[in-house]
Amino acid sequence: MKRLITEKKHEIQDARLVAEYNNGLDSSDPEAYFEELYLKKTGGYFLYGRGGTNSKWANGEGSKALSVEEAQAWVKKHANDKNYYADLWGEAEE
Repeated sequence: MKRLITEKKHEIQDARLVAEYNNGLDSSDPEAYFEELYLKKTGGYFLYGRGGTNSKWANGEGSKALSVEEAQAWVKKHANDKNYYADLWGEAEE
């Protein structure tokens, strides 16, 4: 799938999907949103999201560059499998 994401140019076809999350609401709900965390070939991370008019992605869709620390925090918060963080980066420091 090729999707060009505006703001800072991120091409999904040139990145690896690391994790995804949705807030569990029906897609017709204005507060529903979906996010995908990607790892770029250059080593950086970005978050792609889309959502309803009352969601954190109220503009419909967008992307945001993330530092490694921000990507790690996102995975800790949103991964259903608590071992997923360790699979990506090793054991988390408490």
